[in-house]
Amino acid sequence: MFKRVFLVSLLLLCIYVVLLSAKSVQEYVLTTDLLDEASGLATSVLNPDILYAHNDSGGENAVFAIDTKGRLQAKIIIDGVKNRDWEDIATAVDIQTGTPYIYIGEIGDNGARYPSVSIYKVPEPSLAMGDT
Repeated sequence: MFKRVFLVSLLLLCIYVVLLSAKSVQEYVLTTDLLDEASGLATSVLNPDILYAHNDSGGENAVFAIDTKGRLQAKIIIDGVKNRDWEDIATAVDIQTGTPYIYIGEIGDNGARYPSVSIYKVPEPSLAMGDT
């Protein structure tokens, strides 16, 4: 019986310590009007504390770099493509070259009108402080 009480007490103490050391959730407001219909979010590979997002269908052919506090850091124009219906975004490192890329999913088709989808692969830029 003593063993059981001791183990339960130890478990409760561990839970208490974990709860004391846990960080509270932080909330921030997006500070740009350029992302009015965000449809994707991905973390940067190259740039600490940067997230990439884009607008949904009909938006600019641009990816927006925002920091983890919701502030716009850069607008990256993706030349040669149109945002017909961008729905998702991801980042990954090419395992053969080691180059980080941003992948944009042109996969939206609510009316089933398009015969294909596209995935755009764009080299991820390295953003320096103050880049716009």
